[in-house]
Amino acid sequence: MAKLNVGSIDLSDFDKDWFLVVSKLMERSLRANLASITSFYIRRNIGAFKELLAYKAKKHGISEDECFEILLNNGEFPLPIASFLEEPPEINEE
Repeated sequence: MAKLNVGSIDLSDFDKDWFLVVSKLMERSLRANLASITSFYIRRNIGAFKELLAYKAKKHGISEDECFEILLNNGEFPLPIASFLEEPPEINEE
């Protein structure tokens, strides 16, 4: 994997090359394009991420807000509920 020096993200040579070319074609900085791509990815998948957040909160017997804060602040989760058997939602990782 080639390194793209925008937060040292590992990209394939193909992706790195196209990212560099597209950024230049659009006359935008690498950081600006990275911010746009990240924002687009989160917004496109927010529904699935919210489902996963709800699942994790339910699994640990906490609210979704508490779960969000734990994840945001690298906190520790309470132990999972022993009788929790629900399957996690499927997330498209594209």
